[in-house]
Amino acid sequence: MATSHVDKKKRHRKTKKHTANHPNAIAQHIRSAKSQTNAIFSLTSSSNPNPKNLGPFSDRQRILVVGDGDFSFSLSLAVFLGGRNVVATCYDSKLELKEKYSSALLNCDALETAGAQVHFDVNATCLKKEKWLNVAQPFHAIVFNFPHLGGSTEADVANNQKFLREFFYSTRQYLHPTRGQVLVSLRNTLFYNRWKIQEQAAVNGFQLKRMEAFDASIYAGYEPQRTHPASFRGEPPSTTGAHYFIFTLDKSFEVIDPGQKFLERSDAVEQARGSAVNQGTLEKKMAALPTKLTCQPCGLTFRAVKKYNGHMNSAKHAKKVKALKKKH
Repeated sequence: MATSHVDKKKRHRKTKKHTANHPNAIAQHIRSAKSQTNAIFSLTSSSNPNPKNLGPFSDRQRILVVGDGDFSFSLSLAVFLGGRNVVATCYDSKLELKEKYSSALLNCDALETAGAQVHFDVNATCLKKEKWLNVAQPFHAIVFNFPHLGGSTEADVANNQKFLREFFYSTRQYLHPTRGQVLVSLRNTLFYNRWKIQEQAAVNGFQLKRMEAFDASIYAGYEPQRTHPASFRGEPPSTTGAHYFIFTLDKSFEVIDPGQKFLERSDAVEQARGSAVNQGTLEKKMAALPTKLTCQPCGLTFRAVKKYNGHMNSAKHAKKVKALKKKH
């Protein structure tokens, strides 16, 4: 007896319903979708042999993003430049991230689908604690967008300065030896300018290579986030007037772990307090605490960051470095 067209449609609907409700079928469907998406990303990346650029970034770079809020910035890089060379990290745990930003985990899935790595609980000021990072290839770009510990007082300025110093120190061993750059975006306001980012970078051997405007609109899908989204009634932070500070590292510059320097300075402060008869004496002793910035190629030592920066940008220093390179 011939099967009617209606019977065939009924059986098809039953089979489809059973398949859709079966956990293995759902998992298989997800894997299939991800596989197709990966193929598209791969095809897109390989079909254009010319280098792609997005702001100061290129698909020829290995990029480490630290302190990403909801991973939307990292995702914008991965989509445009390809995810294989993007490593995205955030300070929050996966659970905290889910509670703070509604789209964060979706962005994480998309990043992994694009071939990027995603890591949680990463402290940008102590990267050496990350075992996976210690075996990773060096990065051409380490980027930290709008670092901010919160607050707006004098103490907050000092805390953010210390935060930047520790961040710069933390990045040193993970940068590409010749093409490595550290990029930090900050708004151009009095509060942020008082952080004196160039000075915090200089004490860790970094020189400002250039500055360029931060244009959030070129990063498709990027949504700036606050550290505490509930503040300011959930309004996103402004990026108006923001700039990228792009630094390169002078490997010949020897630095001490900022944490160790802080302990040494604290000991000196306690000694000064014990012997000081008044605040004026204490301030004089504080001013006398040594701060050494050494240029190894030239054999010169400076106590003022401004003088050190002036020397590092001088023709005399450039000539000396060039001569040393010729010898080697």
